[in-house]
Amino acid sequence: MQCFKVNSSTLDKRLDPSPYSPTRTIALEKIKNTQCPKYCLKEVADFRRELVTNIPDDCTYIGLANIESNTGIYINSDSEKETISSAFRFYKGDVLFPKLRPYLNKVFLADFDGICSTEIHVLNAKKCSSEYLYSFLSSQVVVDQTSNLMTGNTL
Repeated sequence: MQCFKVNSSTLDKRLDPSPYSPTRTIALEKIKNTQCPKYCLKEVADFRRELVTNIPDDCTYIGLANIESNTGIYINSDSEKETISSAFRFYKGDVLFPKLRPYLNKVFLADFDGICSTEIHVLNAKKCSSEYLYSFLSSQVVVDQTSNLMTGNTL
């Protein structure tokens, strides 16, 4: 168990300790003090939200189970998904980032077109390369930051 002090003047609408952990606050301070340009994610990538309600023929469906933790390797499923209620379309070069359990680090750089679970964000890089976006989003600092922001049952 970790224990650390939090000054009440730094509280920002959250009373749980996670967003105030030393790991997170030190990283934020380093980002704030860097001389490098800083951008919000929405400035460097578009969130693609093309909903589909069926799986087209010869189309690969990706769920979180199809992405290996920490490597981003696509894992082909023995059983193909046959029906869906909804999914997002993604294209080669898009980066898939999980909405659930970010500590598992299941980030995928698409090397083919397909559809994915709505539990996954689809990002299209616009101010950097897809490879850079993938590398950044799968880095330990992003895993640490997103994990510290989780609430409830890590959803």
